[in-house]
Amino acid sequence: LSLDRSGRRALVVTVASERGPYHEQVFDLEQRLPIGPSIEHQQVVVAVALSPDGRFVASCRGPLASLQLRAVDDGGSI
Repeated sequence: LSLDRSGRRALVVTVASERGPYHEQVFDLEQRLPIGPSIEHQQVVVAVALSPDGRFVASCRGPLASLQLRAVDDGGSI
């Protein structure tokens, strides 16, 4: 779980089973609605962070903790 600076957006990671898949989703906490697409990973998600302005997500996953940066609104990699 990671919150933006305003506390309005939260990044949540869920897992279907201990072997995955893992899903990242950002939510608007005031409207109680998801923002942008849910992103699925087959590798374990080690750490996540939501940018202070709530526009970007950083996630580390897999045994080598590879880093992915993406935009929240469209899920596109940066």
